Amino acid sequence: LKIIILAAVGMALSFAAVYFFNRFLLTAGYGDFFRSLLFGGGFLVLTVLQVFTIKSLTKLNFILFLEVLSALAVFYPHFYPQISIPLVAAGFLFFFFLSLGASQGLKLLGNSVKIQSILTAKMIIPKVVTGLLIFLSVILYLNYFEWGKFNDGLGQTLVNQSLTVSKPIFKYLSPEFSPDKTVSQFFLAVSENQLEKLKSRNDITNLDLNYDALSPEEKKQVAGKVAEQLKLSTEKIVGPLNGNDTLNKAIFLGIKNYIKNFPPNFTAVFGIVTALVFFAILKSVAVLFYWLVEIVALIVFKILLISGFAYISIENRSREFILLK
Repeated sequence: LKIIILAAVGMALSFAAVYFFNRFLLTAGYGDFFRSLLFGGGFLVLTVLQVFTIKSLTKLNFILFLEVLSALAVFYPHFYPQISIPLVAAGFLFFFFLSLGASQGLKLLGNSVKIQSILTAKMIIPKVVTGLLIFLSVILYLNYFEWGKFNDGLGQTLVNQSLTVSKPIFKYLSPEFSPDKTVSQFFLAVSENQLEKLKSRNDITNLDLNYDALSPEEKKQVAGKVAEQLKLSTEKIVGPLNGNDTLNKAIFLGIKNYIKNFPPNFTAVFGIVTALVFFAILKSVAVLFYWLVEIVALIVFKILLISGFAYISIENRSREFILLK
């Protein structure tokens, strides 16, 4: 019964982590992303506990297989009438890395005189994270580059949120930066800010004018000319810009037009590269939090022991060995 409980909880956590991640891809809602992160972390902890408490690798692999099926169940429309081969391959890789981590963890426990909780968790977690992130990266690729779930509304939302996160960087160029300002207002603000910086560094002489002697209106005209040059330079890279568009809209349209110019065969390559970059970023961030999963798994394991849900038994074993007479 206890093994069934562990399996049911694992299936629920696997389903929830993938479900909320998929919803995040479709809505760009950070709430869904953090829910996915929470359930994904819970899944990692539970996988470690399953290795601690289930001695049979066959039973453990069966439970892990059910958990992968639970994650795949989120995408059931893509299994009938036509099966998505990349989705099946992602599920297989997910199961492979789960099984690999579980088998290595069981092997370490089997060869240890005392249960080495932290060391076992250190062996399991990287494999489970790799399998899960491969699965999520394939889901990102399929949603955006095969299933056509990416749309203008979603793209605009992603750009808006990215600009909000990047505000400190843009404020270096313009202290009064706001993504709701128009393109013209943004370039003008950047020009005015840069002119003031040049003046403070006594580099304004490079502009062949006495900046301090100019009236506020004349300073505005000079900044306007610099802003126009900045806009023209930017258009050489991203294409035409409408000065009356808000900054967030202009950035989204620029990215959209840039991607539209890709050759058809390059779009698939771009999608694969995007998925690989996504995997690499999340993997590098996840490594920083392995210790947290290890500590939580150890704490939960101790709670299970205290509550009587699990217990430690002593096993006497004998083995043959060879001696020289």
